[in-house]
Amino acid sequence: MSLIKNVLVVWTSSVLLSACAHHQEFVNSKLDLWLGSHPDKLVEAWGAPDSSYTMENGTRVLSYTTERIQSRYSGLAVSPYRFGNYTYSESCKMSFYTDPEKKTISRYMATGDDYACVEAIREFSEQK
Repeated sequence: MSLIKNVLVVWTSSVLLSACAHHQEFVNSKLDLWLGSHPDKLVEAWGAPDSSYTMENGTRVLSYTTERIQSRYSGLAVSPYRFGNYTYSESCKMSFYTDPEKKTISRYMATGDDYACVEAIREFSEQK
């Protein structure tokens, strides 16, 4: 019986980790497209950032933030720790850093829930 439990734990863990990796790959593949672009192109496509900041070295940081409140129903078959309705929030912050000399996006950073970042990128892309 414990062998079956161990196999199920390993299988479930690998499925969950691969789903997270897939979301992160999607986020990176979409944000990589902005590298080398002028920041005005990003603003034209995604709209004005939620915040911007100019660092002492001239690097400009453009940040887009999303937050979603999700409501779910969970029965015992889905989650043994939650039963009934519950609410949680998902957030994502995507920051783009510009090269002060080239005036292009040189790097980015995405933090928060991977799935929230995926959904935010999809929404921003639809704004075109």
